[in-house]
Amino acid sequence: MSNKNDFDVLKTLEKMPKHKLNQHRERDVLKQLNTKMMKVERWKRWKNTTLHITTIVGAAAILFFFIYPILTEPSFDSSLSELHPLEHFDGKLTPTFHLYDEDGSLLFEDGVRGIEGKIGYRDIGDNFVAEDERTGGKMFWYVWGDPNELRGEKLVATATHVGTEESFLLNEVELSLGIYEADAHALTSFAPFPYEGIWKIDIEIGTLEYGQITIYVKSPYPQSESITYLISEEDIIVGETLSFKANINKVIGEPSLEAVLIENNTREEKHITFEHNVDFVGESMYEADVHFEKEGEWKIHLLGETTSFKVSERSYSLD
Repeated sequence: MSNKNDFDVLKTLEKMPKHKLNQHRERDVLKQLNTKMMKVERWKRWKNTTLHITTIVGAAAILFFFIYPILTEPSFDSSLSELHPLEHFDGKLTPTFHLYDEDGSLLFEDGVRGIEGKIGYRDIGDNFVAEDERTGGKMFWYVWGDPNELRGEKLVATATHVGTEESFLLNEVELSLGIYEADAHALTSFAPFPYEGIWKIDIEIGTLEYGQITIYVKSPYPQSESITYLISEEDIIVGETLSFKANINKVIGEPSLEAVLIENNTREEKHITFEHNVDFVGESMYEADVHFEKEGEWKIHLLGETTSFKVSERSYSLD
């Protein structure tokens, strides 16, 4: 951008809401299909490998295949499988720092997550949610260094899951002029994370390894065919009044909607009312305050669709 007016527009744009609107239901459908196809392909690869080994090795190998895990099974604390990823993560999440405007005022309440004085992205407060493109729909990178060398360079961010070591291209963007305190920046979107857990983001700028940011990605939003409840399952906890936002992939046109909460074990029912919040292009948002007295498996029935989710005893700190 070459003049002050454009710069002011950019600053105004940056202060707009952070979540990108999901205006095309096709994206959600494709995302669900892609997730299911990945699971099918993994199962096929496992099946083909097993059949191949069976054919070559024969009956003796099959016997060994069943006996060996029993003979070599290590001692294992079963409680570990119930631990939240943050409870057994032996590292630290990358902290946030703050940026200030020319008049010294704080720019973003949630701050910038990254390496202060080097690189970071504008934090999104509630953190990323697995499988959802909205939480990374509008992102800003801030970079410090030589402005002449940074401007026009390509930033490439690769995310790697701690535990599975699965990696994917999170973001690729060209850096632009500096803004606020930073020497370069970029307005961009992040690809959705495929599942929850600890992720390490490795950033390269040009040919240089520029830094690594470690974050936590929350579990997916509960959803049915056409409704997504914009609260991560791990934030649904006992004893607190929670805001349930129902993002519906069609315009409803009603001021309120009635829904039923069902506790799986006792079949106890609770009736709640969703009030109209806002309409988007081809979508409606409704909101209700919900309070759970019991943990466990629950269901919500709204507009003829049933969505399952789990209510937990407590949540976890992300920092």
